[in-house]
Amino acid sequence: MAKQVHAMKPRPALQNMKTNRRGIDCHHQMGVPQVNPDPQYLSKAAGDQAEWASSEKRHFTIEFKSKSPFGGCLFQVPAGGGTVTSGRIEGPTGTYKYSLTNDQGKVTDPEIIVTP
Repeated sequence: MAKQVHAMKPRPALQNMKTNRRGIDCHHQMGVPQVNPDPQYLSKAAGDQAEWASSEKRHFTIEFKSKSPFGGCLFQVPAGGGTVTSGRIEGPTGTYKYSLTNDQGKVTDPEIIVTP
């Protein structure tokens, strides 16, 4: 009886686990919610993540309505310096519009541009 030999599958190379948080400041300008920078450029290869922060004593809601580059599409930014992080980029490269809504229902539409 011949001995069977099982070939082992090669292990995938470990992905770069380093992440870079790219800050996006949520604030108001003349009563309208704004972010800075707009657009925000994120590199998929570098492991960039968006990190939204409120520089005011008001909270904001981030919502990607049609498609999101991240695992989630809704993020709540707490008031007064609190932050929320997007997580790693899961979508393809491209431009992603999202809505920034303040606690009074006013909306603006900034962009995130995902690069390779």
